[in-house]
Amino acid sequence: MTMLRQALHWLRDAVEEQAEIQERMALLNRPWAEDYLHWSASDGELHGHLMPPKGWRRYSVTRSGWCQHQYRL
Repeated sequence: MTMLRQALHWLRDAVEEQAEIQERMALLNRPWAEDYLHWSASDGELHGHLMPPKGWRRYSVTRSGWCQHQYRL
């Protein structure tokens, strides 16, 4: 039973990591989303300068709080 539990834990971690990677790729493909106000977990600061449109959810950061602000040149 322990091996099954470990396998399920590994699978859940792999799925979560893939979801994070996909969210990061989507943000990199939408550079304008960085202009909307959002909190970044990487530095704990507010980024952006535009109010997000109504219904705009968490499209400027991933669910872990990563944003592309730190990777701007």
